[in-house]
Amino acid sequence: MILLKDVSYEWEDGRTALKNINLEIKKGEFVLISGKSGSGKSTLGSVMNGLIPHYYKGKMQGKAFASGKDISKLSLHEIGYIVGTVFQDPRSQFFTTTTDEEIAFGLQTICKSRDEIKQRVEEVYAELDIPELKGKSVFELSSGQKQKIAIASIYAMNPKVLILDEPSANLDMKATFDLFLILEKLKKKEQQLF
Repeated sequence: MILLKDVSYEWEDGRTALKNINLEIKKGEFVLISGKSGSGKSTLGSVMNGLIPHYYKGKMQGKAFASGKDISKLSLHEIGYIVGTVFQDPRSQFFTTTTDEEIAFGLQTICKSRDEIKQRVEEVYAELDIPELKGKSVFELSSGQKQKIAIASIYAMNPKVLILDEPSANLDMKATFDLFLILEKLKKKEQQLF
């Protein structure tokens, strides 16, 4: 599902972020990458979701594949159907003001019908067991609730791979546990998690 072959990356200023990374993540696997701040975890995620080489313009060597397709040959739009990403600060990826609209947003961008969107939003609330967040203002949510909605909005798109960049940062113990329960549900659905 995700395959990195001898991937190295150097930022435009010459700093080496990744060196000779070989990694295979298979369908249904739940992978945790840990390390010190600045060790390249987020950079690795950016290779897998196509931000490198399409957005960040450093020097990349090696090959990255998602669902057997060379990421460097796909557009970010095409990669988005395969790999969904939830960033460390979910507010940075919110585009709307309510939870329902946020979960629906990605589906609207790919021209799903109103009925399909409504049905999928309801399914996501049920599948992730977060009905208490239905119809809320994103400005009134706790950090943990924002993280849940960010995950729900990406999950609604049915990506094959879900990348979460430091998903428990800024969360208290209860919110971290709730997040873990959601991730367990996704794993049972054979969602590939990184």
